Amino acid sequence: MTAPEPILLTRAEVEKLIGLSRSRIYSLVKLGQFPLPVKLGTGPRGAVRWHKAEILTWIESRQRADLVRPDLEPYRAA
Repeated sequence: MTAPEPILLTRAEVEKLIGLSRSRIYSLVKLGQFPLPVKLGTGPRGAVRWHKAEILTWIESRQRADLVRPDLEPYRAA
C-alpha cells in the first residue's frame, strides 16, 4: 500500500516543484503573484506549508514560453 499524496507542501517541496528559490517565492507572495502559505506554527519561525492544489493551479496559469526560432516552422498542437 502506498502512502497518500501530501495535500500540503513544505517550502523545499515547492522550490523543487517549481524551480524557484526561497527568496523568489516570497517575493512573488508579497507581490500577490503566488499562492499564500498556510501558517501552521506560531511566532516568526513557525512552520508554513502551501496547498498543493493551489501550486499546481499556479503552474497551469503560467504562460508558456514563446520560443521562436526563425529556422523552424512554428509548432502547432494537434
